[in-house]
Amino acid sequence: MPRAKTGFGRRFKKRRRSPASAIEVEQIEEEGVEELVVAEEEKEEAHQHLRVAKEEIETQMNIVTELKTKLTEAMDTLQKNSETIEFLNKSLTEA
Repeated sequence: MPRAKTGFGRRFKKRRRSPASAIEVEQIEEEGVEELVVAEEEKEEAHQHLRVAKEEIETQMNIVTELKTKLTEAMDTLQKNSETIEFLNKSLTEA
């Protein structure tokens, strides 16, 4: 007597599945390897882009540091000139 496909307290009949052929398994493995190779190449390319971006950032940071130093020097010179002008104005006023 065949089992019912549905029903209370009964299990479904299991279907038999044919195993994948050796050729199919090999094709699947080759596709997986190819995908891994492509992913690894893309990963290396992304790392190269990151290295270039990091170098560019370091260059920009060096430029900013140099500009900051020059700005500090210019502000110091401006302060000294301001003090000199103030001293000369006082000297002229007193004379």
